[in-house]
Amino acid sequence: MHGLWEDYDRQLHVNRDRSARKLDRRKVGNNTYLERRGEAIAVKLHATDVVLVETDDSVTLHDGGWQTVTTKERMDRFGPLRVGSDRGVWYLYRWDAQTSQMATVGRYFDGVIISADNVILNPEDGPTLADDERVKDTRKAIRDFARRCASEMPDPSLGDCFICQAGLGTDCLASHVAEGYVHGSLILRALKAKGFRDPYLIMHMGLGDEVARSVRTYLSRELIPNRPPMR
Repeated sequence: MHGLWEDYDRQLHVNRDRSARKLDRRKVGNNTYLERRGEAIAVKLHATDVVLVETDDSVTLHDGGWQTVTTKERMDRFGPLRVGSDRGVWYLYRWDAQTSQMATVGRYFDGVIISADNVILNPEDGPTLADDERVKDTRKAIRDFARRCASEMPDPSLGDCFICQAGLGTDCLASHVAEGYVHGSLILRALKAKGFRDPYLIMHMGLGDEVARSVRTYLSRELIPNRPPMR
């Protein structure tokens, strides 16, 4: 039975014949390529090596800050383990032949290293239970804050947070959420970040659902690093 590295090395030869000429790159999917990285072989999606396979069949997974459906599908298809999502948190699974069902290996995190026998080699680099609790608390605070933004929907004014008005950074956002400081300039920034060409129109039409969704997405991206944003 061939290992993962040997299978990918075979694909990186002319006619998939390991006695033939080596290839440095082969397309294996939409925006997805097998590429050599020295002795290792990467599965590259756009600009990110989402799966990196070493010669000993250990694998490193990276999302490059894009925990998307496509990223998860590529890890699932080309990596050694299944990748699943539970309430926005990614987990790694393996097939347990004894129970004939999927067994949880552990939490996914960017840079997780998996051995050839499907053991996470660097668990200390991953999130802790305390991290998870903080993220849950932050998500709840963001949801509550987004609902207030949609309900109150104040117009932007010169009395708003100067940093939000001028677009000078995002360090103020955590304090706004904690204090319940709803103001129009923050909502405007969230709508712009969501891609609306005329965010003022969204506010003036009173489209609360769009405001709430935009604020949730914006704040979760800024306040919960390396986690998929709430929709």
